[in-house]
Amino acid sequence: MNTSEVQMSHATVAVAIEFESFITTFESLLGKYDSTVADQIRKNPQVADRMLLAMEGEQNLMIFWRLNHGGLFSLIGQSCNAMRYTIGNPRIALQMTRHDVGAALYVPFNILVIENDDGSVRVEYDLPSSVLGQFGNPDILQIASQLDQKIKALLDATTRAATP
Repeated sequence: MNTSEVQMSHATVAVAIEFESFITTFESLLGKYDSTVADQIRKNPQVADRMLLAMEGEQNLMIFWRLNHGGLFSLIGQSCNAMRYTIGNPRIALQMTRHDVGAALYVPFNILVIENDDGSVRVEYDLPSSVLGQFGNPDILQIASQLDQKIKALLDATTRAATP
């Protein structure tokens, strides 16, 4: 086994918006991945591509998976609002993985939305450019840097739309 250290940048964004309002707006701006597209990818790639395009939401991103991580706290008699999202776009991922399939380990990416004690929200994620920079490929890094900007634009749009 070979191991290497990877330095990454972690972002924490504070948002003065109520948790439920934030996640409702956040989810409404994102597309939703529909796994039925997988059947079409090998059978009819053009149809699959059109299906994937139709799934895109704000910043061409979609939700693959959502986990109510805060709900787990009830197992220990505590309360917490925290939602973990796996977000991305297979079409964007392909732009990177075609240069190095190992990039597939990091896309789609994760975003965690947490309710603070004062009712506001904090959003945490690792910048794709920092995680994917380990491949040393300028093509991957350029696309990953664009993902950094897409995440920021998505969070800005969510904040604008959820602000009363």
